[in-house]
Amino acid sequence: MKLTTERAETPPTVFTKVHMHLNLYGEDLSVKMVERALQLTFEKHCSVSIMIRSDTEVTWGYTIHDA
Repeated sequence: MKLTTERAETPPTVFTKVHMHLNLYGEDLSVKMVERALQLTFEKHCSVSIMIRSDTEVTWGYTIHDA
């Protein structure tokens, strides 16, 4: 996973944007299944992502690579 972030210019210099990019490796990975799994992960089950979302723009993306 690679994170790209932006922070506020003035104190407190909190994160204002976080983008998570995942490089996924496997055989026959279904785009539909990957997107659903990531959606559930970041929008329902990841408590950190959910907590910071109130003040921070959180986005994610992925690239599928053959194993």
